[in-house]
Amino acid sequence: GVVERVGRLTAGRPEWEIARALGLSSVKQIHGVSGFDEVGCRSEMHLVTDGQREGLFTLLPHLPLSKRDLRTVPKDPLVAVAGRDDVADVWDAAIRLIETLNPRAEEDIDRGLWDLETQTGVALRGDVLKSLDDVWIAYVPRGDLLTSWINAAAAVRVKDADRLQRALD
Repeated sequence: GVVERVGRLTAGRPEWEIARALGLSSVKQIHGVSGFDEVGCRSEMHLVTDGQREGLFTLLPHLPLSKRDLRTVPKDPLVAVAGRDDVADVWDAAIRLIETLNPRAEEDIDRGLWDLETQTGVALRGDVLKSLDDVWIAYVPRGDLLTSWINAAAAVRVKDADRLQRALD
């Protein structure tokens, strides 16, 4: 496929190594469909990889949602997005990706997190991120395009309210 051909042409070049680090070399196919139906516009994309979740793909929600998870979303939103992902795991994956692309970033990240914890007494990953549940929802309610954004909402359940409250205090 295209990825193999590009890989052979650019092997060893920095651009190819960046594409590999981002996980783009695992993409085999991309399918997209967009269109209108009786009530609005719908877009879907299907990404086929070699089965590996590397690079940017480690950041994407991939676990199934239940109907219960979607109860917070109004029946007729202008736009809605929902996903299931442990934000602490996403944080770890993002840090690994940053460090892969820039090995010197690890020291800066560690220093920044240490400074935050030293000054506030809060460990961002352990006290805040691990306190949050894994279902994330954001939506813009139905209305006119210009003013409905005022009522936009994002939500995540809290699984350890005491820990989060201590961090916020």
